[in-house]
Amino acid sequence: MSNKTAKFICFATQKGGSGKSFLCLSTAAALFKRTDYKILVIDADFQQTVYKARALEEDEEAEGFEIVPFNYETDDINALIKYAQDNYDLVLVDTPGRLQGTDIQMLLAVSDYVITPIVAAAFDISSTMDFTATISELKDEFGFELYGVLNKRDQTSEHKVIEQLEFAGLKMFESNLRYLARYKRLSTLEEIVAEDKLFDEFNLYFKEFKSKCKIK
Repeated sequence: MSNKTAKFICFATQKGGSGKSFLCLSTAAALFKRTDYKILVIDADFQQTVYKARALEEDEEAEGFEIVPFNYETDDINALIKYAQDNYDLVLVDTPGRLQGTDIQMLLAVSDYVITPIVAAAFDISSTMDFTATISELKDEFGFELYGVLNKRDQTSEHKVIEQLEFAGLKMFESNLRYLARYKRLSTLEEIVAEDKLFDEFNLYFKEFKSKCKIK
């Protein structure tokens, strides 16, 4: 691990449609709203969903935290990491759907935690198991903590999927997020991260996220 000042938390999965980018964005928004930490989001996903979502807002500073898009062809990952380490308390990274490449490896190498959203469906389990095996090897190499979050939960027997993932070494959150329309619309972000609904499922997830990532 490096002698960084900022805490790095990556959101990573190779499965498209898992809700990874929105989970990263909503978690960052909640951290900004409910803590005094200085928050940075690095959008390293090729689609740059998080950065584009901010650009669609009328007020680009609406959420009050910085989102930096990373261009793999022109940007210097070392410079970006140093900038983040020197200027922020918490850095959330929306990673692309692959783990190969020097830039991705460097982001994982400085990460304290990696959060993997899981869609518990039989169709997705094979690719998820493959991803879990690969990132578990990187966990051993780089030393970050690895957690899974059941996302887009429906009425299927997701417990069977969770059992397989935990057997593969992925520690799962007890909380989970259902497959709801409010997680598809940026306009509902302010409502989702509101603190007043104590037992709302997002608040339960966020409380567990802070506990597991050791954020006061």
